[in-house]
Amino acid sequence: MDYQSTIGAELELHLIDANGFLVPEGAKLALNDPRTRRENGSYWLVYEGTHAQIEVNSDPALTIDQLHHDLERKLQTVEEICLEKGMFPVTASEYGAGRGVINENAHRNAIYRKILGERKANMLPTPIGTHTHIAQAPDDERKLYQIRLLKGVEPLSPALTSTSPIRYDGRNSLNNHRINLHRYNVFSEFPFHAQLQDYPESLGVINERNVQLVEIWQRVAAREGITPTEFLKEFQPHNTGYAPIRKRDYFGPTGTWEVRSADATPLYHLSDNSALIKGINDYAMSRHIPVIVAEQDGFYEFTPNRFVVPNHRTGLAMEQAYIDKGLETHPKYGDLMVDFLRTILPYAEEGLPSEDKPYLAPAWEMANTQMNPSSQLIHELHKKRKFRRHQYTPKMSAHANLIAREMYVAGLNN
Repeated sequence: MDYQSTIGAELELHLIDANGFLVPEGAKLALNDPRTRRENGSYWLVYEGTHAQIEVNSDPALTIDQLHHDLERKLQTVEEICLEKGMFPVTASEYGAGRGVINENAHRNAIYRKILGERKANMLPTPIGTHTHIAQAPDDERKLYQIRLLKGVEPLSPALTSTSPIRYDGRNSLNNHRINLHRYNVFSEFPFHAQLQDYPESLGVINERNVQLVEIWQRVAAREGITPTEFLKEFQPHNTGYAPIRKRDYFGPTGTWEVRSADATPLYHLSDNSALIKGINDYAMSRHIPVIVAEQDGFYEFTPNRFVVPNHRTGLAMEQAYIDKGLETHPKYGDLMVDFLRTILPYAEEGLPSEDKPYLAPAWEMANTQMNPSSQLIHELHKKRKFRRHQYTPKMSAHANLIAREMYVAGLNN
């Protein structure tokens, strides 16, 4: 085997009080604690878009087992810090039980308000996510196969991890509000910056697209009185927009692909999703398996000799299916998502070392139950008749946060 990827994760968390309401400026109480400082002086616990959010950064790992135990240790430390301050971390987006105070120290926020407008910029940080970094393959041919594969299986990340069945305003009609809010509300005027794009024909096309993302926004920023120096200090080709997958050439010795579609999710599910990404990636890259894009809508095929990934139109259908229903049967697309998961899982498992295979257990379970975290959360809420409505009050949303907190703790201790 001439290739084994490294993998890492960034996990965003919200901070709630004992009654399930957001602590609007809780991050100020949690950050800069010496327990979160690395030997090199950097901190693995950092600020995010609002003062009700924090982000935990893993170290690079060769195995899912290493990644899991690194994050487990760090999340236990976050538990200690937060409990000392009367706060509780949770992997849940804003559900309508309070709002986080926008973090003005994140200078991007001021530019977002100019480009997106005040209302959309305030919506932008309300859902939280998990970003998974996986090492780029060692040569350009495999890098192109790799981005095809990662884009092809990208719909499974939100389908497996969704924890956003409730929006910042209490609306709860979808399985995944985060993807829908970001791609089709916040970035509705800039679809190129967030919505799914067709497969790139070459690595050069990716680089060209990334430059275009900067150029488009720089022109808008200039009309709003933002100087090129101010803009380019915050936005570069590798970090502009909310693309589902970013090409991060300067992360680590190999560069990474940053898969950004997963929701913030309990550790149990984060490790599961990471195992699926790493397993299918390492299976294909270590065996030099060609990855091609299907010509026919609805078609995909995975064999030991080649991977045929769903085409762009099928990817859009998958996106709508998991936004609406997660892994559950969709009224239009049927079992499109769970059938795809069942196809991928054997290859992902085969691509993992023995100590990592057990981390796919939640995915195998969801392949049978079709119940992702959002489905489980709503199912728990619907046990009480008053929660069977599409708009929650702040008090109801706070109760949802408390259930999400129970799921978070169970995922940490599993």
